[in-house]
Amino acid sequence: MEAIAENVIGLLGSLAAKELDLLCNFQDDLETMKRKVTGIKAVLRDAERKATKTEAINDWLQKLRDMLLDAEDLLDAYSAEELARQVMTKDKMAKEVRIFFSKSNRIVCAHKMGRKIRAIRKNLNEIYDERNPLQLHESVSSTSNECHEWRLTDPFVSKQDVVGRDEERMHLVRILLNPDVKNDVAVVPIVGIGGLGKTTLAQQVYNDVAVKNHFELMMWVCVSDESHQLSNNTLAQKIIKQETSDGARELLRQKIEGKRFLLVLDDVWNIKNRGEWLKLENLFKDGRKGSMIVVTTRSTEVAQIMGTVAPFNLNDLDFETSWELFCRVAFQDGKEPDNQELVGIGKDIVKKCAGVPLAIRTIGSLLFTKKLAEWSSFRDNDLANIDSEDNKIFSILKLSYDHLPSHLKNCFAFCSLFPKDYEIERETLIRLWIAEGFIPLDKYKCLEDAGDECFKQLLSRCLFQDVVQDSLGDIWSCKMHDLIHDLAQSITKNECYIVKSEKIEKEKFGDRIRHMSSHFDGAWKLSLGNANTKKMRTILFLQGDLEFILSQSSSRVFNPICRPTPSLPKRLRVLVLEDQELKIPESIGHLKHLRYLDLSGNHKLKKLPRGISKLVHRKSHIIAVS
Repeated sequence: MEAIAENVIGLLGSLAAKELDLLCNFQDDLETMKRKVTGIKAVLRDAERKATKTEAINDWLQKLRDMLLDAEDLLDAYSAEELARQVMTKDKMAKEVRIFFSKSNRIVCAHKMGRKIRAIRKNLNEIYDERNPLQLHESVSSTSNECHEWRLTDPFVSKQDVVGRDEERMHLVRILLNPDVKNDVAVVPIVGIGGLGKTTLAQQVYNDVAVKNHFELMMWVCVSDESHQLSNNTLAQKIIKQETSDGARELLRQKIEGKRFLLVLDDVWNIKNRGEWLKLENLFKDGRKGSMIVVTTRSTEVAQIMGTVAPFNLNDLDFETSWELFCRVAFQDGKEPDNQELVGIGKDIVKKCAGVPLAIRTIGSLLFTKKLAEWSSFRDNDLANIDSEDNKIFSILKLSYDHLPSHLKNCFAFCSLFPKDYEIERETLIRLWIAEGFIPLDKYKCLEDAGDECFKQLLSRCLFQDVVQDSLGDIWSCKMHDLIHDLAQSITKNECYIVKSEKIEKEKFGDRIRHMSSHFDGAWKLSLGNANTKKMRTILFLQGDLEFILSQSSSRVFNPICRPTPSLPKRLRVLVLEDQELKIPESIGHLKHLRYLDLSGNHKLKKLPRGISKLVHRKSHIIAVS
């Protein structure tokens, strides 16, 4: 929230400094708002630390966040209008533009602007006064440009340096290569809590040379989605990587027929009974005897339902192995330091991580740049406060988020909009961050370079993993660990809505939703003409066929952005409509906040409307059409 406050302060200062007739009636309001937001910002860190323990502070923070976001939208809209006026009035041939930006019309705009600013100022005054009974203390805030020298020379340690799993790997390899298997298709479950390294172990086994030589066909599928029952069609579709389920089962049968295959089903949640699994198992009956399916799951019930051999229970790391892993990520050169006081504190911290590799890596990466006093404070305060938590590992991982600089918190939380196991393209992610206003301005760097630095910092803290590099060695994409993804979703639950089915859960789609994405592979309808969507900043469609509806009561269904045009949320900053059949009207230019428009995969789109030229926001403007 600190980054939002800083942006609002910057916008207030910028507008208050302008000698424009449009602003003369509310200069004092801008100055007062700037002073009060600055005062609130000083206590934000203390408030955020106490929010989980005090409901009153948590409610106050939520009201504050809503107000700051509304203020940011309003001030940003004015900035965009001023920029559009400067650009458009240069065109002497555009009579309608000159009329729109005439003196009389601007006075009307000024009146509306002033009324909205005073409403926000009134709300701000109430929030400002409510902070006093909360007994919040001021703290020195980090600047939005705060940057640490993270260890970027070896950012892939979490994938490459696997410690203490050789015995488990060899045991699983022996099972897979066993010539005396009784089942035509044997199922080997790997069971353990989140963060233990089930997927990493399965990857090691999958890439073992002997295993590769033994099997004729190798397949890997991340299941992940615990909210829906897994069907024959969807599983076959995932395995053969086909976008539609039409004919997927027959293609899978042809692919595996007569071959000894290895299939890894990673992160399975949603097999509820033996009957469900037997139906799915029929997909693999045409494979050669000796074929194997490895299943990773957190559920012992799923393991018992699917397994044909005893589940392999993955244990936590012993202390010595945990300490070795911690040293690799927490200390320079990956070695135990000579400072015995630091070693003692480090070992106390490792004990709290309970032998969970993900927690060890994440906390070790967090502490890499910290000084001795900060290590001691982290052990005695941050870690001490989670002893009473039900899910200690999740709470430990949240500490890595709590210690992020404010702008990195926004960047990390935004990633909750992507599905689990989604391959996130680095350049696209950075551009989205820029469009959302998450990347702080730096006079020494362009926004893209500053965004790349943010990406590398999150990577170095083990919040990203499974990095893919291009032919030049540059990072192309990454993924998030399931537990880290759960953390991001828990942080954004009030502001982000993830569409996973054709039915939107109205009780979860509240008027505080600012970002929405679709993970649903099918056709669904979105109602845009209601109050709950008006504040949305992001519409991100990653899967599915979309239909927009003008309002909840309307029975008339429109294709995306066709005439008559549905009322798209006016505050949109990001609009991603991949692989949709679209018609784009001139009115697209009315989305004055829009920074990022992605129309890639729309093969029927022959040209863009002239209204696109009205999208003149100075920070970032990206239009992707292919």
